[in-house]
Amino acid sequence: MAGHIFLLCSNGQKLEDNSMKVAEGVYASRWETFQSIKVKKHILFIMMKSQRAKRLTALNFADVSLSSFAHILATTWSYFNLLKRVSNGT
Repeated sequence: MAGHIFLLCSNGQKLEDNSMKVAEGVYASRWETFQSIKVKKHILFIMMKSQRAKRLTALNFADVSLSSFAHILATTWSYFNLLKRVSNGT
C-alpha cells in the first residue's frame, strides 16, 4: 500500500517540478528574437500561465507530493505507536 502511495506522490512531485521548468524553457528559447508580434504575445501568455506550479491534488483536499508522502508516513507511524501502547496497556 505504501508503495502505491509513494508512486502517486512521486509522480505528483515530478509534475510540480517539471511544470516550473516550462516557463524557464520558454524564456530560454530566445522568444524576443521572433518577428511576429502574435507569436510573442502567445509565448508571453505561456510564460505567465506556467509560472505557477501545477499540482496533483486528492479531490482538491491535499496536494499529492513527496512532502505529503512524508506526512502520511509520520502520521501512520504515530497512530501505530499509539495503538501499540494502548494494546500493551490492557
